[in-house]
Amino acid sequence: MNFKIKFGSKKGLFFLAVFCVVCIIITIAAISQYFFFPATTDAAVRASGKNDLNFRVYYRENDIFGSGPMPAELNYLISFTAYFEIENSFSAEFSQETDALYQYTVSETLLIKQVKGPDNNTNPVVYEEKTALTKQSGTVTGRFISFQGAIGEPGGVYIIDPEKQINTYRQFMNEQSAQMRKINITAERGLSFSAELLVDFTYNIHAEEIGVNETLTRGYRIPLSNEVYNFEDTGMPMFELSVPVREHEMPGLGITLLIFLWFIANVTGVCYGIRQLTIEKNEQLREAKRIFKKYEDDIIFAADPPDLSEYKIIPVPYFRELLKLAVNLSKHILCFYNDEKADFCTVADGYAYCYSIYYKEQ
Repeated sequence: MNFKIKFGSKKGLFFLAVFCVVCIIITIAAISQYFFFPATTDAAVRASGKNDLNFRVYYRENDIFGSGPMPAELNYLISFTAYFEIENSFSAEFSQETDALYQYTVSETLLIKQVKGPDNNTNPVVYEEKTALTKQSGTVTGRFISFQGAIGEPGGVYIIDPEKQINTYRQFMNEQSAQMRKINITAERGLSFSAELLVDFTYNIHAEEIGVNETLTRGYRIPLSNEVYNFEDTGMPMFELSVPVREHEMPGLGITLLIFLWFIANVTGVCYGIRQLTIEKNEQLREAKRIFKKYEDDIIFAADPPDLSEYKIIPVPYFRELLKLAVNLSKHILCFYNDEKADFCTVADGYAYCYSIYYKEQ
């Protein structure tokens, strides 16, 4: 006979397994919460950095000012200027030793702007040309970082010749006015343009282990279309910050051992419950299969549960007792089963003698 039943379990074993599984889930969640969301302490990592700049202006040979760099307290004349010398260095300090990545770039940018009247002091940029002078990256380890421009490190002295940018500005002026004449365009007001040079020094310091990622850009803005000019500082010269540190305060050996034993006990409880449930299921299955196979000729299988409402129900503790009764009374055993239980009964003289095997919890 093809007999297939979905087997259940007893309440005690079922609740034991469920309780242990819930405990395991709570334990894992608590441990995960501890490691992924550690408590914030009052500890903090402090970091600071500074970009130092200095410039010198050198004139062409002349009979008025003489040789050497011009005094820093004066303004300068573009017609006399031969080149700029810009000295750049960087230093940083951390409250603890750390590994840091750095990126260092130096660029110069020519901007040509339309000069508007006093009623509108916004001077829109009409031409921009950016040139990268240097780009470096690397790693450093320690509490102190200092870049002075030695061989292989960022910083140092840069010679900036403004002649190239001034020539570009002149070429722009000539071609722009020639283009207006070519297509016969006359400006409502007289057009004028200015040129300026931006020299930027950018440091990015990234120390992942302490949560520091800072970019510091500093430089100079230098007018090129004015005869009298000076250097204008741009950007921020320094940064200073305090980064909260998330720390794990590891539990002691005793607590760790208790957590481990608690976890093992719950895993053992789940395994024991499942094993006992499996044994119980197998015993019920073997009992049912044995009865159906051995006494198939003595059992009548019903498609629907029999109506025993007119009989007095007498439970029989074992199938063999029901079998003896059926043989002595020359009666067949009636059986109805589904995926919850199998009911056997013998009806005689107004009594229904019943024996049941349960597969699911009642």
